[in-house]
Amino acid sequence: MHTGDVKGEKEPVGTAEFGRAIADNLGKLPSQDYVRTVPDSDRPDFTPPERPRVNKLIRTFETSQSSYCGCDIYLDTLLAPHDLAEKLNLVAASSPFKLTLISNRGTQVWPTGSVYTEIVDYYRVRFEIIDTSMIGRMSQMPAIWLLEKVAEKFNVTDFQPLKEYDGKPGYSKAQGQ
Repeated sequence: MHTGDVKGEKEPVGTAEFGRAIADNLGKLPSQDYVRTVPDSDRPDFTPPERPRVNKLIRTFETSQSSYCGCDIYLDTLLAPHDLAEKLNLVAASSPFKLTLISNRGTQVWPTGSVYTEIVDYYRVRFEIIDTSMIGRMSQMPAIWLLEKVAEKFNVTDFQPLKEYDGKPGYSKAQGQ
C-alpha cells in the first residue's frame, strides 16, 4: 500500500486510508521481506554524547586557492538595462573592473538579451576584473570601493564578491550568458 507520491505496483491510496492501514498494523510483525525484532527491554540503553563547549569549525575550501575576481551588485532601479549600463560604465571607469552583465530575474538582459524578456525593478549587475593577471593579487577592497561608488548613485540591495577557486569560477552565470 502506498500514497500517490510513491511509485508502486498497486494503485495509490489517499492519506486517510494509508494512515488507517498504519494504525491497523501497529504491533504486528511484517509478513514478508525484512523483519527486525525489537529487543525486550524496559529501558533504553542510549547514552547521549557529551555536549561540545564550542562550535566545531569545518574549513570549506581547505585545499583550494581562492581569489577575488569581481563582484555582483544588486540594484533597485527603474532604469532600462541599456540606460543602466551607460551609467554604471561611467561609475566603473576609474576602477579595475568592467561591467560584463546585467541580469533580471536570472536572465541576461545586457549586453545581449531579448526585448521580450519581462523585467522588474531589481537587477544584478556583474563587474569583472579587467586585468586578469591581477586575479590572486587583489584583495576585496577594490570591489568594496566600487560598491561604495555605485551606492552613491543607486539603491543597492545586496552585494556579493566574486571568487575563483583553483582558477574556476565560484559563481553562477545568468540564463543566456
